[in-house]
Amino acid sequence: VSSLARRIAGFPAGTIAAAKQAASMGEVGLEDELAREEEIFLDAAQSPPARRRMAAALAIGMQTAPVERRCFNHVWGPLAEQ
Repeated sequence: VSSLARRIAGFPAGTIAAAKQAASMGEVGLEDELAREEEIFLDAAQSPPARRRMAAALAIGMQTAPVERRCFNHVWGPLAEQ
C-alpha cells in the first residue's frame, strides 16, 4: 500500500485532480460517465507532464511486444519520478 501511495504522490497534481474528478462523477448514467471520463482523460493526456511520461515510456519500449509481455514495475517506477 505504501508503495502505491508513493507512486500516486509522484504524479502531477493536475493528474491526481483529474482522477478524483472522474471517480466522483456520481450516477449520471453510463454513457454520460464514459463520455466525461474520456474528456478528462484526453485533457490529462495532453498536459506537459503526461507528454513527457509518454515519450519516456515509448523510448524504453512501451507498446512493443517484448515490453508489453513483462511486468511494468521497472517501467512505472522511474516514470513516476519524472
